[in-house]
Amino acid sequence: MQPDITRLLAEFVEAVEAEHRARADVVERVERVVRLLGALRAAGVPSTRVAAHLARASGQLPLTNAVRQRIASRYRQLASRVTRRRGNLAAAGSDMPPDRLGQK
Repeated sequence: MQPDITRLLAEFVEAVEAEHRARADVVERVERVVRLLGALRAAGVPSTRVAAHLARASGQLPLTNAVRQRIASRYRQLASRVTRRRGNLAAAGSDMPPDRLGQK
């Protein structure tokens, strides 16, 4: 029996659109994380303190210096990549068509 091609194509389009929405949501969340990190940094909070708080909140125990430093390094790098990126942040690494990047 032949599969229903029309139904499969509709499901495929729906899945791709859902993926694009999810990617846009991730970009928005990353931008928020970076803004908050910037505010914490401007307030003079050390990145290792932010990392320790995050590790405790997410249950990453025991909280060794290595764990804290690894988390702090990851978020420092994230902030560095996002704040130094040129062009359209939403387009970075995306296969979304340019005409749909501004839509949410």
